[in-house]
Amino acid sequence: MTTYMKFFGELTDLKEIMREYVCNMPMSESSFNNSVFTGGNLIGSCWNKAFLQEADFSGCLIQEAHFEQANLRGASFRDAIAVPGIYQSERWERPGFQPVSFAGADLTGVQFQGAYLKDADFTGAILQGADFMGAAFEGACFKGAVLDGARFSLGMHPVV
Repeated sequence: MTTYMKFFGELTDLKEIMREYVCNMPMSESSFNNSVFTGGNLIGSCWNKAFLQEADFSGCLIQEAHFEQANLRGASFRDAIAVPGIYQSERWERPGFQPVSFAGADLTGVQFQGAYLKDADFTGAILQGADFMGAAFEGACFKGAVLDGARFSLGMHPVV
């Protein structure tokens, strides 16, 4: 099913809008509960304090995105990629850019299976029941995070 909306006065496929225009857009304090962003380019987007319950970010590029204090209960980040830097020619260049941040976010029951979350910031996040099976998250910060019932692959435990 395709969803359409008026965008600059024209009826446009919402999925195309999201792919083209969400990158580097401020979406703070907006509401996108149950929305689908699968495979989108969300590099540098800002979702601070947004309502994103049950949203689907599967397969999205989310490096340098900000989800601070967002409500992401039940959302999916399966196979999402969050690596600080800019992707160029099959390798990451210009290290030192900001990693994805979920600081203070409610990530209760969120699915992170297969996601690559290098240096992600989960400081103070609520991760009760979150599923990190098969996810890679080297360098991630879980300081002060609530991890009750969170699932991790054998040998992949967060440093808190």
